[in-house]
Amino acid sequence: MDVIRQSHRYHVDKRREFSLCIIPFKSLLCAVAVAHVVDLSRYGLGIESDQQLEPGFVWFKDRIGGFKGGLLVWAKKVGTKY
Repeated sequence: MDVIRQSHRYHVDKRREFSLCIIPFKSLLCAVAVAHVVDLSRYGLGIESDQQLEPGFVWFKDRIGGFKGGLLVWAKKVGTKY
């Protein structure tokens, strides 16, 4: 399946784990998770985690690629990762 993107995504080779707080739209309770960046673009970044992630508001402990927070729009399970 070919996907047309608005911006080129750059794959991140070096694994960098980071902490984030996610506030799911369903519960509005903050949950702390650990994830790592898999790709980065001008408009956002792709993350991967061992923990289940629900769509919602995301706040990073440290700024990542210029981003301090944002929206997690979708998440899916691939193998043992989300």
